[in-house]
Amino acid sequence: KAVLHPALPKCDGHENWKKYIGRSSGTFGIVLNEKREEKIFEFLDNLQLFYKGVSWGGYESLVLYRQPDIKTAETPYIDGSYIRLHIGLENTADLIEDLENALNKLK
Repeated sequence: KAVLHPALPKCDGHENWKKYIGRSSGTFGIVLNEKREEKIFEFLDNLQLFYKGVSWGGYESLVLYRQPDIKTAETPYIDGSYIRLHIGLENTADLIEDLENALNKLK
């Protein structure tokens, strides 16, 4: 449904990011249309290269799921299942393929 990263021109906060930061990291969010937790857990279980975790900044790729009914001051506009990704040092093509496979199984 959406990719959330301030380096993307359509993302909220892009102008502030461009003005004050101008560089990006490998931590970003995606919003999935799917709201059924059992399907989201299936998606997470189908990821082979991402560890489930909350520590951002390590060398490994991580994934974190936020339930769709949780709204914070930072994410009041999210309508869907919020998945946060931290991209580690694994091969980029392998990570893309891993995400594509898990997303295709979600369909």
